[in-house]
Amino acid sequence: MNLKTELLRGVYAHGLERPSAFQQRTIMPVIKGNDVIAQAQSSTGKTAAFSIRPPEDRPQF
Repeated sequence: MNLKTELLRGVYAHGLERPSAFQQRTIMPVIKGNDVIAQAQSSTGKTAAFSIRPPEDRPQF
């Protein structure tokens, strides 16, 4: 998926090794800044898919 190394380190640190089918279809559009509407069953990785974004795009509190 051509994710940045620092982003992959964070993903692996949380114990995720391979993206689910849902994540494969949604992560790149989210990272590119596109609006994404998706629906899937429980335990398909929805939360992780929408939580993954480059550090520079995260809101600062």
